[in-house]
Amino acid sequence: MMKGKPMKAWILGGSSGLGLELVKEAERHSIDPVTLGRNSQLQVDLSDRQSVEALCQKIEVMEAELLKDVSFFVWNAGEFEYGPFDQAEKLASMFAINADAPTRILQTFVRRKKKLRSPFHLITIASVAVWKARADMAIYAGTKAYQAQFSRSLALEFERDLPGSKVVIVHPAGMKTGLFPASINTSEFMDPREIAGIIWREALVQEKFCDWFNVLRVEGKPSVSRENVSPELAYDELPKYNTGGFGG
Repeated sequence: MMKGKPMKAWILGGSSGLGLELVKEAERHSIDPVTLGRNSQLQVDLSDRQSVEALCQKIEVMEAELLKDVSFFVWNAGEFEYGPFDQAEKLASMFAINADAPTRILQTFVRRKKKLRSPFHLITIASVAVWKARADMAIYAGTKAYQAQFSRSLALEFERDLPGSKVVIVHPAGMKTGLFPASINTSEFMDPREIAGIIWREALVQEKFCDWFNVLRVEGKPSVSRENVSPELAYDELPKYNTGGFGG
């Protein structure tokens, strides 16, 4: 009996850190990863508008079967700068990489998927910074909040226009990915390999058309939580909005 084609996952930002671990973990689950980035299978520089437009044009004319084979789109790419808002030097690139470029790529990808009536699973890697107020991270937190709310709203369109599609939004706490400056002690931050394992395990058993979860550090180990807030973290009392998943 012939085996079917392996599922494919497009991973935006899969060359280092959590993204690289998501690539490796996909392979462990017999999912064929296709990376999108500067030195990737599908090349794109998210900080360069022309490069983004070139990739979008490539997706527009891509063979239908190649797109139908894509079961997952992992939105992981991100730019990070730690420091006071008024001294930020990477404002433009953070907006481009964290919000504008991925949105443009997804718009083209979703347009083709809808025409082909080919559902897929969007895995959005946001951050606990979506709901946890943090000094010196205002721009990053703001773009991550956009990413999460965009994905939640898009899930409603998927339910209406592309049945069978799913969305999951992941809010990880601090990881050892090299994003933070040396002045920040990251020795107790989480291992991105463990986080990648959790993300894929949760996504592969997802039943709701839209779900979300935090990955928090509890007694030194990553732990999945679907609570709106985490009482042991500072400022949790600020954003008591409902972030619960949709569907039953």
